[in-house]
Amino acid sequence: MRFNYKIFGLVMFVMLICCVSAASATDVDNITVTDDTDVIEIDEAVNSVDDVELEEVDEIVSTEPVTVTDENYGDYFDADGYMTTTSDLTFTGNFTSKSFGNFKINNAVTITAGEATFNNVGFDLLSRNIILDGANFLYDTNDARIYVYEDDDIVQNLNINVVAPEDEDYYGIFVDGASNVQILNNVITYTCNYLNTENYNHVIRVVGGNNVTVSRNNITAYLPLKNVDFYQPYPSIYTDLVAGVAVQSSSNFTFTYNRLEVNVSDTDYGYPTLDALIIVDSENAYIAHNNITEIDPITPEGDNNYLYAIDVYACNHITIDDNTIRLESKGGSIIPGTNNGTGTAYGIQLTGQHNVTISNNNIHTSNNGPNAGIYSQNFNGPTNLTIINNTIYSEGSADSSHSWSLVTGMELQDNEAYIAGNTITVYNKATYSPGDNVYGISFSQAGTAYPKFTITENTVNVINGMWAIYLQYSSGASANNNSLITDYYCGNAAVYYNGDIQISGNYCPNCNGVNCNCTH
Repeated sequence: MRFNYKIFGLVMFVMLICCVSAASATDVDNITVTDDTDVIEIDEAVNSVDDVELEEVDEIVSTEPVTVTDENYGDYFDADGYMTTTSDLTFTGNFTSKSFGNFKINNAVTITAGEATFNNVGFDLLSRNIILDGANFLYDTNDARIYVYEDDDIVQNLNINVVAPEDEDYYGIFVDGASNVQILNNVITYTCNYLNTENYNHVIRVVGGNNVTVSRNNITAYLPLKNVDFYQPYPSIYTDLVAGVAVQSSSNFTFTYNRLEVNVSDTDYGYPTLDALIIVDSENAYIAHNNITEIDPITPEGDNNYLYAIDVYACNHITIDDNTIRLESKGGSIIPGTNNGTGTAYGIQLTGQHNVTISNNNIHTSNNGPNAGIYSQNFNGPTNLTIINNTIYSEGSADSSHSWSLVTGMELQDNEAYIAGNTITVYNKATYSPGDNVYGISFSQAGTAYPKFTITENTVNVINGMWAIYLQYSSGASANNNSLITDYYCGNAAVYYNGDIQISGNYCPNCNGVNCNCTH
């Protein structure tokens, strides 16, 4: 009986397990179906939300550029030329004169126009953070071609070929009161075939603002000599009606790695003047690594002209470094007493500034009249200059008829100057007579102070002249350890002075030792 009971109990246990297993499987299947349904519904909801969010974002941040042609520009600009879109713009094809003048860019966009040519229509940049990149401009109408009115704009890779109109002010690029502007890698050809005696012809003009950079541009200009407008405020660029680059009251201005060539195309009477680069009242300017050329093939020998490659007025803390400067003209006279003392050909002119450094430049100036590689005076305030490691060649004609009839490597009418390591060659074309104003380093014209100069370790050669160093006044000056040679004297003997000066160790390449006093 005990055996049968065990069998019965075992059978009942097996049946119970089978029933429980069947019930569990059914429950799991039901739960799984329910959960799958719930998951599908959640996924569909999430996907739907994502689609809505993506569509909204696309509408807000779309930056796809639009293509602008001469046929469809009205889709993106209103009747006055103002932008009606916030998209970046790609200009293609040819664009001709518009009734609204220039395109007005009043939004922060990038404009790409390397495949576009603009005939007598330009751009006014009226917003910050605009990039104008690549375009071809052909003009012969008035006004500026590129106006920059706002900060942080970039104008680059343009090809500008313009012919200035008659009796109109005309600028290739005008930066007006804007800061942090960059003018980069542009090729500019500017031609003015008229005298335009009462109008401005500036290839690039910068007025106001700060931190403007003009770099790696290739600028060729054909400009007339014009009389100076003495009715305008002085000093300012407004007295000079013509210039390659004109900069007024723009602090931290940078002009680097540019090729600037200015050619004379015509000449006026009075004081026919031309600056390649004029900069006025602009603190902390940096002018470096440029190739600056100014050539006058128009003015005949015997007539006067006033040519300045770099013309600086009332600018403190300015550096002029590692530039190649060439200035050539037939103007002036090699006949003593005839038209000498009028006209100039100055590589660098400065009039009143302190903490000025002129270094590592190669300056070549040539004409038939008054000539100076560097000319500085304290007309606009006390001056303090450092002039080091420059190579200067000055060629012209001088006599004793007037102090302005001068040929010199550098004429410094300054309060203080440190002059070291320069190589200076001066060639006087005129027949020399003692007393004629031919010098290597000089303070020979009327000044407002007794200069304190330190002149050391320079190499000076004066051809057809008497004095290597000429100081009509001095106070606490020194001239030591220079190589000095002229047609008459060398070494210490080649120094003329009046006042307090210490002279020692000057030598002549044709003599042994130092402190030589050779006469020739």
